[in-house]
Amino acid sequence: MYNKKLVASIKSGGKIMREDGDTVYLPFGGEYSVLLKNLNSVRALVNIEVDGQDVVDGGLVIQPNQTVDLERFIVNGNLNEGPRFKFIEKTGEISDYRGDRLEDGIIRVSYQFEVPFTPFTYDWNYQPWDSGYNPNANKPKTYGGTSGTTTGQRKMMRSSGGTSSAIYSAQVGSSVDGASQPEQEVYTSGALNFAPQNDNGITVHGNKSSQKFQTTTIGMLELDKHVICLNLKGFVGEHKVSAPVTVKRKLKCETCGKSNPSVNNCCSKCGTNLTYQY
Repeated sequence: MYNKKLVASIKSGGKIMREDGDTVYLPFGGEYSVLLKNLNSVRALVNIEVDGQDVVDGGLVIQPNQTVDLERFIVNGNLNEGPRFKFIEKTGEISDYRGDRLEDGIIRVSYQFEVPFTPFTYDWNYQPWDSGYNPNANKPKTYGGTSGTTTGQRKMMRSSGGTSSAIYSAQVGSSVDGASQPEQEVYTSGALNFAPQNDNGITVHGNKSSQKFQTTTIGMLELDKHVICLNLKGFVGEHKVSAPVTVKRKLKCETCGKSNPSVNNCCSKCGTNLTYQY
């Protein structure tokens, strides 16, 4: 998915997954990674939340035109190894013990870009009290710039395998201590009172990954913050996803046999919905 000069995608088995709008269908029990690419000419500070929890405390700094394939959690500040992302089914037993969260199954990528470096000039010959000042007497000299570090430490992480990323250690954002909200009453008729299908799985710790990171600094950030959200699901309707659906996989129509679907995952020849082949 692309938004405001940044691309975010899901990879499974080393292959990019197909997106149905903002939804990605994955089989339960598989591991995945979050692929990020900064298409801007300045660095980006990227924060990633999985099921409402920060994956990297502080966020990643991604260089201009750089691709980062984030495959693991950073636990207790360990920059050398950690658990991979693993997608599992949220069963009734898990819901009873862990509880349900509104963000379950959602990967939220929020990011800000670094303020571009802007040089300024200063003429050492200028004297504001000197009426005889000649602005053309000497060529102004160029010094420094407006970009600089803001309050708080910023750390960089560089991953192994030639892929780089970064972490920002300062506190970003603030907590809101709001008053408790009254419970909302829900009314349904007897015919429609049924339990919905729990298709939003959750992400847990998977196998160990040796993806490594290191710290760095970053300058002042733009005020605008952008967001990309991807929703991981293990069911399509009542059908459980059996295998990862990559962008290269062609869906074959069961009605007419055509193998090149059009937009909206429907057969371009007869119109059959191909989504349920996931």
